[in-house]
Amino acid sequence: MEEETYTKDEKELFVLLKFFKNYNSNYIPVNEDEKKMVENNIRDYQKIEDDVIEVANARFENLKNYENETKKKWTTFHDVECHHCGFKTSLLPKGEEKTANGFTYFYFMCPKCNEKFDNGFPNTFKESAEYAESVYTYLDSKGPDGRINHIRLGISKGTMEEMRKKAVKLQKAVKELEKSYKKDKERYHQFAKLVADHVAFLTIEKYKFICGSKAIGES
Repeated sequence: MEEETYTKDEKELFVLLKFFKNYNSNYIPVNEDEKKMVENNIRDYQKIEDDVIEVANARFENLKNYENETKKKWTTFHDVECHHCGFKTSLLPKGEEKTANGFTYFYFMCPKCNEKFDNGFPNTFKESAEYAESVYTYLDSKGPDGRINHIRLGISKGTMEEMRKKAVKLQKAVKELEKSYKKDKERYHQFAKLVADHVAFLTIEKYKFICGSKAIGES
């Protein structure tokens, strides 16, 4: 489900910033120093608002992209072959399940024999990288007869090298993606704390102004 662009704290901060911008805009300065202070206050409040909007919109776009990718995987047709009857066709996934090897696969229903089958490939980017690495590791290891598996199966060194490069490339892409996700998560966490601090401080300041215990220029 698509979440709102702004959090509860961010909405509350917008209300407080509007109050202080209006307060300063309606204030009549008595000298040049006060005039400059009022202008600086309005500029600072606007800067805070602009920063919140920028970060919140970026966060919302990231969430929307994630939701779109999640929806896309269920609306994308896959070229598949039924393991039971050999029927080849293009199908939408009917569901997903984790198998004994630890990977999660889409499963499909064969329109010919009505049996359930998977397409043999993990359906997440991270698991696809892990799968590619595990296949390469298996083929490059010795089998029960002591022979290297890829030699026993007739797979050339050139093909093995291409598989190795693909596995390394996928692992690198996954690490970069996880690094970016972690960075964004920390950024949004720190930003949420900053917004909460602004809300707490400005709420107290608003109370002081309303009660008349503080005027512009007083600390």
